[in-house]
Amino acid sequence: GVAKFVQFCKEFEKSQKDDAPRLTATITGSASVVFADAPPTDVQLAGAAAKLKALQDQENAALQNEGDRHEAEEIVAQYQDDESKNDPKPNAEELRENIKVLEGVEEFAEKRVNQARDTQHQAQKNHDAAKRELDAALSTTCPTCGQEKPKAGRKDLKEAKATAKLASETLELAKTGFSQSLDELELARKKLANMRVTVVTSERAIAAQSQAKAKLENAVRILAKPKIQPPEPGALEAASKEYEDLAAKRGAYEQSLKARTARDKAESELIRVRCDMETSKLIREAITDHVARKTEAAFNSILENAGAFTEGLLRGSIRFDDGDLVMEC
Repeated sequence: GVAKFVQFCKEFEKSQKDDAPRLTATITGSASVVFADAPPTDVQLAGAAAKLKALQDQENAALQNEGDRHEAEEIVAQYQDDESKNDPKPNAEELRENIKVLEGVEEFAEKRVNQARDTQHQAQKNHDAAKRELDAALSTTCPTCGQEKPKAGRKDLKEAKATAKLASETLELAKTGFSQSLDELELARKKLANMRVTVVTSERAIAAQSQAKAKLENAVRILAKPKIQPPEPGALEAASKEYEDLAAKRGAYEQSLKARTARDKAESELIRVRCDMETSKLIREAITDHVARKTEAAFNSILENAGAFTEGLLRGSIRFDDGDLVMEC
């Protein structure tokens, strides 16, 4: 057990001795760090950041305002140009009244078509009836009994011809009237469809005029506001540099704190390592010396007992002296 403990102490001392150069290098490397005595405060850093942001916001607002004013000027110029053309403005109410009138015309035309159709149907019936009467009058025999008609029936033939002629002329007139009424209905429908398209177009034009007027009013309000001025030349760059310098100083200070903390820790660790090495060495030497003395005393006692048996046989007595086996003469 003593031998294992001594071996453990030697290994522990070796590991501590190997770790000492690393700690020494850390301490030596941090010697070149420049420690900032007065780093920027949080108030200074926050103030510089707020100043930089305010100038950036002012510059952005000035750029946005310049763009808005330019767009507003274009809107005003376009509106004035449109007004100078004196284009006729659509009257949606008047157009809607015209649509109502055309709807009445269309309804009246549909009625006329229906009436002309009925008239044509009736004329066709009269024409068919007159034709049958004429055919009957032209026949020389009686369709019922088959006997020859008397000559007195010629009068009926003349009347039948006159009736058939009148029916035929009436049918032609009815067809002509029906065709004309269809044409009038189609024309009314076309006018009504065109008028409705005109109304939709006019409503879109009115909506566009309303939007243009709203844009004009908004543009006038923008132009009436005071112009936002950008920051003074170089102010933004100076504020940015000031903030960057303060941030760099703060970063250097924080890095120096880390280096100082690492150095202090390494110094403390190096002291502990050296103390552990010396303590382990003293313990190992003390135990080794104690074991050696105890071992020597025990063997000397054994050798004294053995000397009683070897007396006269050897030139002297045998004993241990500082770890060596010697013979006294």
